[in-house]
Amino acid sequence: MANMYDKALFFNTYFSKATEKQLFVEKLTQKLSPKDESLNLSLLDLGSHDGLLLSKFFNTSGVKKIKKVVAVDPSAQALHLFKNRSDLPEIGELSLYAQTFEDFVTKNHDRFDFILASHCFYWSPDLKACLLELKKRSKRSVIVLRGSKGIYEIQKKFKNFLGNENEMLYKSDDIKKALTELEIDFTTDRLDSKIEIPSNPIERKWLYAFFLQTDDHLITDSLLADIDDFVFNHLLSPIKHDVDIFWVQND
Repeated sequence: MANMYDKALFFNTYFSKATEKQLFVEKLTQKLSPKDESLNLSLLDLGSHDGLLLSKFFNTSGVKKIKKVVAVDPSAQALHLFKNRSDLPEIGELSLYAQTFEDFVTKNHDRFDFILASHCFYWSPDLKACLLELKKRSKRSVIVLRGSKGIYEIQKKFKNFLGNENEMLYKSDDIKKALTELEIDFTTDRLDSKIEIPSNPIERKWLYAFFLQTDDHLITDSLLADIDDFVFNHLLSPIKHDVDIFWVQND
């Protein structure tokens, strides 16, 4: 559903209210921290959106230069924002693809030093095929996927209102199972993140629209009240939102 991916307000509201991204950036910095200010590697960023996650990583790690970045995201509008960010380091070679991961790998056969796959497989019908492609295409990769708390609970409760018909309702246990069955070695980190629910009802609509992958005008007053009831009386605010990181080494 392209219109949701194009809504910068939805993503920005989530990023401003959730602790997950900063927690992940801290872990990523520990893993990719260079000896100097340059990362001499090629990086594939899957589900890159507007580049905010990479920006946070570069600014936290102090990296001033990277050899190559390939960004893949369904939203051409978000990639346009990525291309024009002023807070990214010097990138030797930057390529942008407005595609799904599946479309990208059918047309691109490059191999990368590192693949960042953050929250990008929720709409993939075949997880094992995606993970095999990651193994084939990278020396190292990191996969980030939500656990069973927080956003997953809201999507499961209100699945009839999900705007993306391809939503598979995956959680991190599905990644763990697939990697284990494929006999791909990995280590994990758990992020116990939180999401602050805005007091402003307009911002709550944006956040709920982000959770349900839909447009904010489809969050009616009645639906807003139902989600509010579930969130404030069952999940409580700030919402506990667990996220798992899977580190895969293919060398």
